[in-house]
Amino acid sequence: MSVINYVKTNKGLIELSTTNQYTLQQINYLAFSLANYPPYAWAYNVAYLEQPHSFNLIIASDNSAHGSIYSALSTPKTVPAPLNYGFDESAVKTAMKELISNSFSPRHLKTISDAISNTLITPDNWHQIFNTERANRAVNERLKSDRIGRLLTLRAMIIPHTLGELIKWLEIEENEKNWDNCLQFSKSFYNSQDLKPEARGIVNDNLLTGAYNLIPPLLNQEIQANNVAQLLTDRVSVWTSAKSTLIENIHKDLDLIGKCVNVLDDKNLTFGQKIWNKLIEDRQKYHRLSWKGSQKTKNIKIINDYQPLTIFFNCLAEKSNIISEWILYAYFSQVSEGSIPFSKNKFKEIFDQNDGNHANCYYLNLRRKISKQEQIIQLIVDELKSNQKVRILLFVLLSLLLIGLGEKFTPFKKINNLSVEAIKILTKDSEKTKQNNSTSSNQTSQQQTSTSSESQNNNIGSTQQQNQTNNEQKNPQTEEQLKNETPSYVDDALKEFESKTKVSIDKK
Repeated sequence: MSVINYVKTNKGLIELSTTNQYTLQQINYLAFSLANYPPYAWAYNVAYLEQPHSFNLIIASDNSAHGSIYSALSTPKTVPAPLNYGFDESAVKTAMKELISNSFSPRHLKTISDAISNTLITPDNWHQIFNTERANRAVNERLKSDRIGRLLTLRAMIIPHTLGELIKWLEIEENEKNWDNCLQFSKSFYNSQDLKPEARGIVNDNLLTGAYNLIPPLLNQEIQANNVAQLLTDRVSVWTSAKSTLIENIHKDLDLIGKCVNVLDDKNLTFGQKIWNKLIEDRQKYHRLSWKGSQKTKNIKIINDYQPLTIFFNCLAEKSNIISEWILYAYFSQVSEGSIPFSKNKFKEIFDQNDGNHANCYYLNLRRKISKQEQIIQLIVDELKSNQKVRILLFVLLSLLLIGLGEKFTPFKKINNLSVEAIKILTKDSEKTKQNNSTSSNQTSQQQTSTSSESQNNNIGSTQQQNQTNNEQKNPQTEEQLKNETPSYVDDALKEFESKTKVSIDKK
């Protein structure tokens, strides 16, 4: 067998020897001697190597293998040294194994903390470490264990763009136990006193970057919106710290897009033009039509690509009930669905100074989705307000209808009671009116009779004629008033009925 060993110098020279034979112990010692610092690597009895530059000593199996390996080593190629940055790779792997086994010893935490703080260690180096524990195979091979869950969680905190793979793994089997295991581990690691402040600062940045990196797979429907929302809102999750900044930067991007007239610089957008490309194109079209005075600028066209964001912000807003999140839900509902499924009161609460049906957000016209029930009720209310006779007729008909329904359906019981009381009020007040009218005419007759008896200068015939004339004048006036004037108690009862009807239907 031939021996190939090469020592890297400033000039990249290679020393070749094929005359000596060595035992395995000698080969190991030679490799250790050739390495200026550990770790070191050697290969024995090999015919081919994909990355021969990664080895300090290579033992070729025959002359043909020797020639091919020598040719590969002679080819100029810049290859980074395998984790030769002043830390022990095996120590990092050992510390990682202990951590994912839920053993948080100070020594292992210090090792991981020092490795995180070492900015010379690239993500590729970290991938090599995590892949030794099959992190790269966990999703595709559907590996299931608490240990794998903690492994993927630690990897997501150190390599932020792998956070989406953690969610994919959690979606393999929807299980609260898996969520609790991963989130509790992330909290324990992040809050550990042995994690150095410098390393904790780097992890903080990684948490925010990881949250940003969830938007592309979310739009591509590679991960579910409700799971992303759970990761950002769960009280145990360390990623909750990134939610407010994520929401704030999305608001800033939408504001820039709304003001976009010409070309929008990609550097000014947090999430880049690739995410907002279709939205930017539509907003630019909106501004062009506005300049031309076109009437086609009321609403943008429906863009279904942003439907996952609508679901995501709906989940966020329902969990935390924050106005800024409700606004984003309304914005993307308008973009992806063409309207916003809010109640009128909710719409007014989120958007101040509006009529409850329309608003404007980042130069986008928002329109509330009005249900068929609301449309019917609004037609009835408008008709009741405009036509006095119809008001009374519809009130009586609806009252009778609701009285019948109230015996069987509980949602109508309160309205039923109100209707019965209103009809009683109408009946009692009408009777009182008649009694008052008859009392008034009797009092008038008595006054006229006493007046005629006191003044004996007038004859009885003229007194009767005067009383008859007064009655003929008063009776037509009273009838005409009853025809043209609606008593105030009718208006009050109708108003109370309308308001109670709206409240009951809204609650239903």
